[in-house]
Amino acid sequence: MANNCCQIGSTKSGYFVLCDTVSKYNGRRHEHAVLSSIAANALQLSFDQFGNFVVQSLLNLGLPYFNFKILDELRGQYFSLSLNKFGSHVMEKCLANAPSVQQLEQIIHELLNRPGSSSLFLDEYGNYVMQAALVESKDKSWPIHQKLLERLRLSAGKLRTTNFGKQLLKHLPRNSIPIIPSYYY
Repeated sequence: MANNCCQIGSTKSGYFVLCDTVSKYNGRRHEHAVLSSIAANALQLSFDQFGNFVVQSLLNLGLPYFNFKILDELRGQYFSLSLNKFGSHVMEKCLANAPSVQQLEQIIHELLNRPGSSSLFLDEYGNYVMQAALVESKDKSWPIHQKLLERLRLSAGKLRTTNFGKQLLKHLPRNSIPIIPSYYY
């Protein structure tokens, strides 16, 4: 199973088998091999309609070893995953289950330092990732949380026109949203 986790995890019945293996993990060697294979193939699985659930289930175990491996595998692709229907769910789990504050900051830095990063706030999938980044950084990393809020403020005019934008704007403290008509953006 470890050698074929991408093929297995990409089918409707196969991802159930892999998720079940993940949920019952107790350290046995063959299970460890399957979980290691999932982590090593996390990028391919994350973009898949079924495979993303396998990666999410492994992240949810909260095992630092595997979470580090998954984040390492996805590094450099956080932005494209955030814009993807299936990958965005994995990104939310990466933010929620980052094994350290440094890992959380690294993910958010990669998202914010990419050209066009403000588009994540306006994207139908990316906005959920940015909401998760705001929630996860609030108590764990105040400096990065402030950077997110500043970027959010800059997009406020455009965000007011969408339902998900209004949800994002709820993260801003009262009286911090600039009163500038959206046609200036």
